[in-house]
Amino acid sequence: GLDNAKIISKDGEIYKSSLELSGRGLENGGWSQTIIPSAYYDNGKKLKLKADGVLVNANKKVELKIDDKYPKKIDYFGRKVIIKDVKYSNGHLTIKYTTDSSIAYDGGCELNGNSAISTSYEAGSKISGIEFENVEKKDSYALDLRLVLKYRYPINIEIENK
Repeated sequence: GLDNAKIISKDGEIYKSSLELSGRGLENGGWSQTIIPSAYYDNGKKLKLKADGVLVNANKKVELKIDDKYPKKIDYFGRKVIIKDVKYSNGHLTIKYTTDSSIAYDGGCELNGNSAISTSYEAGSKISGIEFENVEKKDSYALDLRLVLKYRYPINIEIENK
């Protein structure tokens, strides 16, 4: 996807997307993007597409151990994720973690292939929390945070309004 994407008319009008745009890979190695026309776009033949960078889904399984000492730093594709706390109680496993600003958002966590039942975010502390239910107590678990990473790669291209 594109981070902070906007389309600019030849007259300088800015049409900012409320959703991030995502492209589709082509067989020849290029990419394709369809932008749905609307009454908000002028009828000019040329528009500009600008974005601060790109967003990339990053799936990486990390091993979690209940008995480890926390907080614990984890390398997540060169980014820092800090597991603040891991708690197991009566079939529920709760994990709290923080990330830096190069991580856009969570893409839906999994633990040993099962999706989280709830997520939370503590705004003042920037701590994310995820909870899993019906978890069998084990020494370790495979956690996939499925984070979406931001790469600063400014985009400023002219596109044709067809």
